[in-house]
Amino acid sequence: MFQSVVIMKKSIKAIIYLVGICIAIFLLASCLSTEARGINILSVDRVQVTEEINNSALLEACMNWQLSKEDVKEIFNNARQISEMEKTRSYYSIPCEISGGLERDGVPFSFEINGGATIMLISQNKTHTYYGCSAILCEPYFLIMPDGMSGLEGENQPHTISEEIFKSFKWMK
Repeated sequence: MFQSVVIMKKSIKAIIYLVGICIAIFLLASCLSTEARGINILSVDRVQVTEEINNSALLEACMNWQLSKEDVKEIFNNARQISEMEKTRSYYSIPCEISGGLERDGVPFSFEINGGATIMLISQNKTHTYYGCSAILCEPYFLIMPDGMSGLEGENQPHTISEEIFKSFKWMK
């Protein structure tokens, strides 16, 4: 009986210790994970169709897509920096973009947000930094989320999405 009580006390202490560690990690992550600290969204422009869209579902979704300054800030909170290669291989690129301006730590930048959950941050000297927003929290802000590129129409058209596939995306339902 005495041994059972000792084991229970040790188990409870271990659980409390683990919960404490989890809370500490969560708090630390929420303080450090956001690149949006020090970001002030200055402007968010209307959506731009960057090339002809023959897919009626995509055209309609694109024309109705909107982001507020708060939405853009939330996107930067949840996005992570990616390489240009990862952007090409892991994210859809659709001809639907929202651009705008921001300041990060007092330095001006422009940005282009693609409906396929990628962001290009452009500095004054025209260098590009790419971000991808694949977190579940990003889903409300984009037209198509990354899914391992399962909706592609053939190998020679890496970013062409069939209308049937496009309609199957979650937000279309």
